[in-house]
Amino acid sequence: MKNFLVQNIVSGSIFQTQLNLEKDYLNFFKKLKYKQLPGNTNYTHMSLDNNLFEKYPKELKEIKKLIHMALKELIKNVYMYDCSFKLTTSWATRSDSFEESSVHRHLNSWLSGVFYLQDNNSISFFNKDTGGFLGDPREWNQYNTLTTNIKTHKNTLLLFPSHLYHRIPPLDLKGVTRYSLSFNVLPKGFFGSGDSQVFF
Repeated sequence: MKNFLVQNIVSGSIFQTQLNLEKDYLNFFKKLKYKQLPGNTNYTHMSLDNNLFEKYPKELKEIKKLIHMALKELIKNVYMYDCSFKLTTSWATRSDSFEESSVHRHLNSWLSGVFYLQDNNSISFFNKDTGGFLGDPREWNQYNTLTTNIKTHKNTLLLFPSHLYHRIPPLDLKGVTRYSLSFNVLPKGFFGSGDSQVFF
């Protein structure tokens, strides 16, 4: 960008990596029980259990281990925190063609993640802080965009700050039911300093 020194001051990045799994877990997630999210007849379905890592420690051991390794790398070497952390809630999502979720964020959480078990996935992130002005730019880019759509493949892991608004957009899945695993993360032990220090 000519004549401009750009300093990005808002921490809202989305981190993507691939997990090298030895097993295929799709059949495990197909066998879980699901319920449709309330509010709309075309909303996606969520597993009845929202603590899958606790309920199925043996079955999900490999996935949890690799997610834990990715989180450790992110927290220590990107966010630069020397802290422990813990996975709190964890749940599965089942989506058929043109099913979607509402725009939402994850409260009472620090970081969140989604692991995709199949190809042909998409997730949308939204910029809710536009400063009160909405123009009509010639071209959308990272400085003026309101929505970012991310396409993912099988075994993709996305990690992001829990305050980011996002949704599952409606897709034509060509008759394939899509499954994914979501989770939230909190620091573990003492976090922060001074009168802002807390213990999780």
